[in-house]
Amino acid sequence: MSINQDLEKDVIGPTVTIDRAVYDQLCLAAARLDALMAEGVDNWEGYDHAMQAMHDAEEYGTKPSR
Repeated sequence: MSINQDLEKDVIGPTVTIDRAVYDQLCLAAARLDALMAEGVDNWEGYDHAMQAMHDAEEYGTKPSR
C-alpha cells in the first residue's frame, strides 16, 4: 500500500482549504466555546433561545438573529 493510500483511508470526509486567518479565528472560537461549556453556559438564561435560533437558521438557510 502506498503512502497516499494510507493517508486516504484515515480521511473521514472531503477536505477544505481555508486561509490561515480563517483557521485561526475558528480555533479561537472553538477555544471560547470550550471555555464557556466548561463553565456551564448550557445552563445560562438565553442558551436555549440561541440554540433554537441557530437550528432555525440552519433549517431555513439564514443567519441567526442577534
